[in-house]
Amino acid sequence: MGCCHSQLEPIRPSLPSFPGSLTSTFSRQRFSSISQSNSPQLFSNNFLYLFDCKDNKTRLTLYDTVLRDMGQRFIQTPEPLDKYTSTAQLPNSEIFCFGNHDPSSGFACIIDMKQLKVKKTLPPGAPCNSVAAVYYKNSVYIFGGFDGSKSTTLANRFDLSLNKWNKLAPLPMESFNCSCIEFNECILVSGYYHTKVYKYDLTQNNYSELSEAVVDGDNHKILAVANSRAYIVENYGFILESDEMNEMVWRKIGKSTLTSFAQHYWIWNDGSLFIGLIHWYASDYFYDFYQFELREKKFERIGEYEIKV
Repeated sequence: MGCCHSQLEPIRPSLPSFPGSLTSTFSRQRFSSISQSNSPQLFSNNFLYLFDCKDNKTRLTLYDTVLRDMGQRFIQTPEPLDKYTSTAQLPNSEIFCFGNHDPSSGFACIIDMKQLKVKKTLPPGAPCNSVAAVYYKNSVYIFGGFDGSKSTTLANRFDLSLNKWNKLAPLPMESFNCSCIEFNECILVSGYYHTKVYKYDLTQNNYSELSEAVVDGDNHKILAVANSRAYIVENYGFILESDEMNEMVWRKIGKSTLTSFAQHYWIWNDGSLFIGLIHWYASDYFYDFYQFELREKKFERIGEYEIKV
């Protein structure tokens, strides 16, 4: 059964506010230095990246996992990117972006993060947003999504060399706000409504269920890769870990306090999995940042912003 985004908006307690629209648990002084610097290092393996929209302009939010601080910059894009935009990191400090608040748009582009501008506007994709996206071997694969009335079984591949979209075998079950990863020369994907993780075989163009990767269909989940293992992080659910280079064997290793989300971005750095996400309630945006320290199996929220738009 399909479900519109508004039915899943989380209820959040109000946060203490500073003067103006920004409330934060971080240093406002460092926030200003990141946001206003004339020549900041805008692309780093230490950063989490999120895109949203303010005054019909694309706003990039970056969180430094080393300094534990956040900054923002505006980017000129042909169509605004927002909380419904999905991203995939590409080589050469670039990010693939797909979708926005208008599911019928199918807007797609590549952002050059060193120049902080659109490198290329791509042919429109399928009319949906809130997909999962992952880069693998000069292509970007997208799965699931929301078409304006229901979640979908969409599966498409964008060939970066040919600048062309190709249809793939549809997902076995509809979903939106999906997450996917490339792992052990296949793609793992799961999303809202899914009670299993699906393995997509790139050569056979078909799916199989990972029977040991049991997840809650009522939970959002994020898939990630670290130290040759795959991870699943559910919102207010379990954290699962695969065997090394083996997607067939999984175990529960902890619990998460991850909130439900509209957009997410993760990195693996210095023994920890870092996650950034956007969720919202009414007209309020919330940016949450989390760290899962693998050695100690410790999961915690390391930062939180509320930004009213």
